[in-house]
Amino acid sequence: MGDEMSLAIRLGDATTSQQLLNVVTLKNPKDFPIAATVSKNGTVNIDSASLRLDELPDRGIWTIRVRFTDLSPWTSYTYSIVQDGKSIDGSFQTLPDNQTTPFSFIIGTCDGPNPTNPTNTYKTIRQVVENSTIPVLHMFIIDDVHYADNFTVDDPTTGFVSTGLPQDTGLAGDYAKSWAANYGLIPSEPKWMMPDRQWVYRNISCSYSGGDHAIASNWCRGDANPEGHDRMSKDCMRGPGSLEDVAGSEWDSFFGNINPDPLRAGQWYWGKEMGPVKMTLWDMSKTCEPFDSRLPTDTQCYGAQQISDHMKYLDVDTHPFKIGLHESGLTLMGQPWLEFHRTEAEAWYKDFITRPNLNGSNGSFVSIYGDNHTVHTLKLDDFWVWSPGTLGDARAVGGINAFNPDRSWGWGGIPKYGESSSKLIGDRFIHNFTMVTVHADKSPMYIDIAHIDGGRGVVKYSARLIHKSIKNQMVEL
Repeated sequence: MGDEMSLAIRLGDATTSQQLLNVVTLKNPKDFPIAATVSKNGTVNIDSASLRLDELPDRGIWTIRVRFTDLSPWTSYTYSIVQDGKSIDGSFQTLPDNQTTPFSFIIGTCDGPNPTNPTNTYKTIRQVVENSTIPVLHMFIIDDVHYADNFTVDDPTTGFVSTGLPQDTGLAGDYAKSWAANYGLIPSEPKWMMPDRQWVYRNISCSYSGGDHAIASNWCRGDANPEGHDRMSKDCMRGPGSLEDVAGSEWDSFFGNINPDPLRAGQWYWGKEMGPVKMTLWDMSKTCEPFDSRLPTDTQCYGAQQISDHMKYLDVDTHPFKIGLHESGLTLMGQPWLEFHRTEAEAWYKDFITRPNLNGSNGSFVSIYGDNHTVHTLKLDDFWVWSPGTLGDARAVGGINAFNPDRSWGWGGIPKYGESSSKLIGDRFIHNFTMVTVHADKSPMYIDIAHIDGGRGVVKYSARLIHKSIKNQMVEL
């Protein structure tokens, strides 16, 4: 296969007839063209290269999107990406074109692997994918693909050296170097090159969310903990030349261009169909107004337009199950929508419970969110909420230790499952992911959701949502 140090790929979104893929290379595609092949007579489309960094004539970073089209539903494919005699091979499977085929998908968040840690979540994910009797078709990283804004590079092999933290410098080049490290192209950062991690992103279709670190730590989302200094103080500015524009362009080139189509042009929130499931990613980066918890303000978080677009997409009777993928907490965990933006959250909730296609009367709904590095499940009065933990090595932050029956849960409900880092052994921390299995061939149809231990691969907690369950209430397994 050859030395792949200058070439890396990520599988992107998959449908019944198309697979997206992103190539990142340190060699100029004009001098060393990218070639691609896909099995079973699929069509290869290679977009024009996008130059993300040009420091010297022989030192740059380019991204190239590849689209495999004219594919058949529910079919396994192999592919190869080649540049200058070096190749990367992988596989993927397209989605079924019906609502009766069972399948699974994985949801993770907060990717920060550590090669010295004996727990390798990606090894576990690979084992689950390879051994599952029900095909695992897709993965979703719903928050913090990489802490790009807070990551510097100083690599003698490539010659790449960051000017400073991207969130401080606001320079596109610093963001590009950070994202290139995440792809596994910076030798001084071997944690991103772990074989199992590379296998996962080459063989499982994936959709992404940059979360609150694709631009500059919570940027326009304010300072939820000013004493902890865990937020950036940069002004919330938009438009050409702003931090959103500069860092957002890098995000789009490395990940956004291989996501599902946005529900509204120019935005980062998207919708996706998978068999009997419709899901949407709720984005807090491009729509949230400035918020400061030190002030008695109640600003918008998602914005009326985004919420309207989500409801329009989800509130249909064509798909039995709807899933909200939220970048951060809904209530009391992470940066909770209900507590920080109560007016907007309450307005959505009052509208939500009136919709039969979402409230359990005719269609079923569940929420899954990331960001807070904890593993838990909340049983709210009208739907359940799941948080998968983290794909990386970050410790739990407060959060789960705050579980207390006397606390207000906003929309009512109780914790069904919770875990804190203090309960875990050694340096395993909160390596976890969530597995969703769609039993589309059953009557009544149902989905199972499970917290999977990233180290041992065992189910730590699981529950079942049966179609048309009253108020979307799940059954513990």
